[in-house]
Amino acid sequence: MKEIENQVSEIGTVLSPAPLTLQLDGLRVKLPYDQFHEKIEKLEFDEGVTLSELANISRSKMKNYILIKIKSKSDVGFAI
Repeated sequence: MKEIENQVSEIGTVLSPAPLTLQLDGLRVKLPYDQFHEKIEKLEFDEGVTLSELANISRSKMKNYILIKIKSKSDVGFAI
């Protein structure tokens, strides 16, 4: 969540309440999927690991938002 706030400056312009919403297994980002999903997928963490390697990024059924579902440790395939 912090990395999205730090690396995606457009999240600060979202007028809806809670632009980042935590879920049990991930996060909903209230930005248009078509416009921002590639930027979200390419977010980098330590050692060059991208978010798309750690999570499934898809279109939410709620208002064309971005849905991030964190993969399990066995799905990732390397030590987190």
